[in-house]
Amino acid sequence: MHVANVVVTELVRSIQRSASSWRVRVMAVGFAVLLLMALIVYRFSPKTSYADCVFRISSSDVTPETQGDSNVLDNCVQLEKAASNSARTLGLSGRASMDRNKGMLFDFATSGEYCMWMKDMHFDLDMIWLNDQYEIVHMIEGVTPDTYPKSFCGPASARYVVELNSGIIKAADLHVGQRIRL
Repeated sequence: MHVANVVVTELVRSIQRSASSWRVRVMAVGFAVLLLMALIVYRFSPKTSYADCVFRISSSDVTPETQGDSNVLDNCVQLEKAASNSARTLGLSGRASMDRNKGMLFDFATSGEYCMWMKDMHFDLDMIWLNDQYEIVHMIEGVTPDTYPKSFCGPASARYVVELNSGIIKAADLHVGQRIRL
């Protein structure tokens, strides 16, 4: 933020030295104020809604050779969090697609039997249920949009559900009992 102030101040000073017209000065000061406001908005605006790297997936379609060691693979998977009731209800519905290294985390706040469906979905998903300790307790691979209105439920010990593009469970070598970092 200090750097932005210095840049704006120097810009205004240099224009004041070289500008002979009051109109040019007013325009320069207006530009400097807009630049400063843009920097402030950028600095304090929320960054991406995706969490940090949760686990990694292979950059190719080849299953990793090391069983269960998903952290040594190439691409970081980041999860968009759906924590409110409305965000959980909407989920990934209506989206045409999702980047391969993205997913959605449904946080239900308490453990229970949570069911997911493919209402208004346009691409296949892998689904993962996690307990309070971020341990995988159930997984379903390759759920297609044409399965709607069928629901897919995890065990009562689940607190979180993660939805990923179909094939990511295999590419990341994920398995029941494994912990992922949230």
